[in-house]
Amino acid sequence: MTSGRAQSHERGAALRVTDLRVRVALSPGLWGVAHREVVRGVSLEVGRGETLGLVGRSGCGKTTLMRAMLGLIPATGAVWVGGHDLLRLRGRARRRAARSVQAVFQDPGGSLNPSMTVEEAVAEPLVVHGLGGSREDRGRAAMEMLERCGIGRELRRRLPRELSGGQRQRVAIARALMTGPRVLICDEPTSALDASVQAQIVNLLMDLQRERGMAMLLVTHDLGVVAHMADRVGVMDEGELVEAGSVAEILESPRHPATKLLLAASSGTLAS
Repeated sequence: MTSGRAQSHERGAALRVTDLRVRVALSPGLWGVAHREVVRGVSLEVGRGETLGLVGRSGCGKTTLMRAMLGLIPATGAVWVGGHDLLRLRGRARRRAARSVQAVFQDPGGSLNPSMTVEEAVAEPLVVHGLGGSREDRGRAAMEMLERCGIGRELRRRLPRELSGGQRQRVAIARALMTGPRVLICDEPTSALDASVQAQIVNLLMDLQRERGMAMLLVTHDLGVVAHMADRVGVMDEGELVEAGSVAEILESPRHPATKLLLAASSGTLAS
């Protein structure tokens, strides 16, 4: 069993989440609309240059937590990045702060505009945030990022449907990095890809993180990927963060029953 990568992150938290809670409405009943808390008081930190793997069974709340941190669904608590609580910001201030937190999703096809070429899609964040100078400057910056992510110039005029799954994910990663984020949130970034392509994307993400000193929150069910990529691991169950520690602590000496179940289910992957 691997014990995770060597820790080399800088001191200080790039991302700090405090008492994050998400409530969803249930079907109306006799006494009105009831609510259920699906993320319950989660607090976590990710240091600069560090990767925190967030794991848990399907339905445990980890993807809901990620969406709340990105401001995609209502939540209470605090999400601190660069001295700002993202949940308290509105309008222009919120858009400006959003440059610092970007995401890579499981399905890159769903996150890319099907009518935009590869080059246009990657340059779009610069347009949205008013960055990058002229159109020509933005195009050059987009191509430089695409090439760094393994997409050659010959593909720049292609549409997402004309690319393979691995190529689309590389484009999605390039797009996420265009605003120079402090924090990259990855939601199952390899689960929709073939095994050989998974390894390429994992290595690309790790290389980019080292180059840029980003914090990374890796949301996944795959403990094998966590063992390879993460410095620390947090385990979610029933909307709560029930266990956290170094990769070695969590994978070799789990304490919580939810962690033990995950390890039992993933024993073949980890052994390989």
